[in-house]
Amino acid sequence: MKLEIERYKLGRVKFNQWVHELESNYNLLSAYDLENERVPDARNYGRLMTAIGSVNLRGFYGLLVKQFERYGLVGYQVGVWDGSYFMSNCGERKQ
Repeated sequence: MKLEIERYKLGRVKFNQWVHELESNYNLLSAYDLENERVPDARNYGRLMTAIGSVNLRGFYGLLVKQFERYGLVGYQVGVWDGSYFMSNCGERKQ
C-alpha cells in the first residue's frame, strides 16, 4: 500500500512505468525496505492493487496521516493565493 501511495505522489499513471522505476531505482526500494526480487511485475502489481481495493487504500492513508499528526510531522500551515499553495511561515509578523 505504501508503494501505491508513493506512485500517486510521484504522478506515475501506468503500472508498468512504476514497476520499471522500482526495479531500477534502488534508493526508492531501500526507502521501503524492499529488495529487487520482491517487486512484482506490472500485471501482478495491478492485480494486487485491485485486490486491496480503494477503500482499504484510503483507510491506510488516513491511518498514516493520523500517525504523522501525532508525531508532529504535519504542519498544516498552508496559505492560498490564486489557487497555488505555499508554506506560510509568517507567524505573528503578518503584513
